Amino acid sequence: AVTSRQRSKHGTRVCPVRRFGCHSCNGPLAGSAGRRLKVNHHHGSGRGEHVRYCWRHSCDPHSGFCGIFSAVACGSHQSVLLHDSTQTYYMPYYNDQGKEYWRRRLGLQVDYTEHEGYRFCYTHRGRPGSKPSILMLHGFSTHKDMWLGVVKFLPTNMHLVCVDMPGHEGTTRTSAVDYSIEGQVKRIRQFVESTQLNKKPFHLVGTSMGGNVAGVYAARYPSDLCGVTLICPAGLKYPEESTFVQRLRDLEKTQDVHSIPLIPSTPEEMEDMLKLCSFVRFKVPQQILQGLVDVRIPHNDFYREVFMELVGEESRQSLHENMHLISVPVQVIWGKQDQVLDVSGASVLAEALPGCQVDLLDNCGHSVVMERPRKAAHLILDFINRQQNSGSRSNKKLS
Repeated sequence: AVTSRQRSKHGTRVCPVRRFGCHSCNGPLAGSAGRRLKVNHHHGSGRGEHVRYCWRHSCDPHSGFCGIFSAVACGSHQSVLLHDSTQTYYMPYYNDQGKEYWRRRLGLQVDYTEHEGYRFCYTHRGRPGSKPSILMLHGFSTHKDMWLGVVKFLPTNMHLVCVDMPGHEGTTRTSAVDYSIEGQVKRIRQFVESTQLNKKPFHLVGTSMGGNVAGVYAARYPSDLCGVTLICPAGLKYPEESTFVQRLRDLEKTQDVHSIPLIPSTPEEMEDMLKLCSFVRFKVPQQILQGLVDVRIPHNDFYREVFMELVGEESRQSLHENMHLISVPVQVIWGKQDQVLDVSGASVLAEALPGCQVDLLDNCGHSVVMERPRKAAHLILDFINRQQNSGSRSNKKLS
């Protein structure tokens, strides 16, 4: 972990470096070329590789370089250390111990609940209070800990819940019927009821696949919600095709289910996936790429099963087919440089849902919650506060 002295001097964020500055802020580096850090597996051996990073930001390392690892390294049992000639830095939640450390630091507890033998795993913080509870739904092939960066920037007195989606990480893995969007919506409703989260209306947040689920949930169960935030949601008819969709069209011709860009099986494919999902461009050491692939490979058959359900007739455009039924306040957040699901989808939702708030982020790709966690958290909080204030004013007029 980074000491207080190191934190005050360098910040605690691991940030990739471009030729002219930081990838995230494009600002000047501390030195002419930033700090040269050596990357090694904690339990491994060998020379490692030298990579350049800057340590200038003051936020915790829940975004950018480290944040992306949180999404793709679920369940890893290897730690990664970044070190230069004088100091050693731990890469957060790349392994189970690291994730647990950051959960504790952020006040999150892991818990389980069951519905007729089906087990859900989730993290939570705080208790229901004057502000609505927030339930967060992650995207395809990730897990509840992808929200750690956003949780960091939300008030500690808000009730937050992050659940593993059906079949992912700690939640029961069953069959394809649970992996369609309708199947996932039903399971999430079971989770909500088993935790009594809908005792009072809560705010639902979903990204990518989770955004599709959140939108359809809002259409099916409006009385459960006070609002919904859709971050780069899947399930729409997009006016412009993304790079990812174009690749899928090529794959449809060959029927090659082993070359899906979001299901890497080699370090090279992992690198391509990171470039596809993130606007930030950086060189990840080969041994880290290999470690990330090794963690995912045991789950790749499951990911393929889920993916085929998501692109099937029943789920592919499920949000588009149900968006006219959404009656709760809607917020849409999208990265302008999204290569997975084109940002033109935001205009589709804006036209279909009068009063929908749309926030488009410059220099941001598909992984909004990991590339821009502070911004995402502030936008969500501002939206919730605005809805609460408008509701209070309406109540005063009625009285």
